[in-house]
Amino acid sequence: MLHLPPLPLKPSLQRYLAQAQAQINALPDYRTQVKAAKTTWQSKKKQKAQRRAFERNERALQEASPYCHYCEAVPGVAIDHIYPRGFFPELTFVWDNYTWSCFTCNTTYKGAQCRLFKTKTSTASFNLVKNYRFEHPPHTDALLLNPRCDDPLDYWTLDLETAHWHIKAPKGSRAYERAAYTLDLLQLNHRPRLVASRQQAILDYWALLEQYQSLLSEPTPEQIHAQLPHKSPRFYQRPLLEQASLAALALQRRLLSLPHPSVWRSLQREAPERFAAVPMALFW
Repeated sequence: MLHLPPLPLKPSLQRYLAQAQAQINALPDYRTQVKAAKTTWQSKKKQKAQRRAFERNERALQEASPYCHYCEAVPGVAIDHIYPRGFFPELTFVWDNYTWSCFTCNTTYKGAQCRLFKTKTSTASFNLVKNYRFEHPPHTDALLLNPRCDDPLDYWTLDLETAHWHIKAPKGSRAYERAAYTLDLLQLNHRPRLVASRQQAILDYWALLEQYQSLLSEPTPEQIHAQLPHKSPRFYQRPLLEQASLAALALQRRLLSLPHPSVWRSLQREAPERFAAVPMALFW
């Protein structure tokens, strides 16, 4: 799961969302608001202006990462409400309640699931789906880690051999309950293809880091051409160091565009010794 940076939104899009949300909030009771949240959301792209506005919202989320913000393995396809609109209609058109999700995470795993702590200090919790009533939830103290404000790497670490996430916090703590619930709900350690994808990401990141190091030490024309194969013959008449610098920049961009960006951040945290020859990469 990603930790998303602050995502600014253009004032025109903020006004559009605020207007759509105000229509729901103005309805007289919770039941009516929930129904309106469903129908309004389903028709959010019905008109051309609405479609353009939401496509811009989607692009803004993809700029943080085009991959699913939950599994990070495949490109996302749709906006997901972190707090489900069926329980929190007042958050249907709230920008900070949006994240970018793939179809599998959005429908098979997270869906409309939502578990809340019973109190602000308790570790006990209850499931809104299983205990559903047409009443507004008592608060928003949710167990699911929120990619818009929580950094999952504060809650778990990556085993670089198995590519499994291990919880940092002691059992019985609220932090442990949140981490365990998130891992279990999204099945981040129990989807074989997802784990295999993280394992491959570890290998890919190390391989690209080694290539980057080679470009900064004693690059060969072949190594440069591998990174910039479509450059004109005139480009390769430039000094070798200049070619290598541009090739290194291209490789850096390629590395930072790979799936599983949280794996890259974990490598920086868990194996800093591997960055000794290229310490600047610790801050990418």
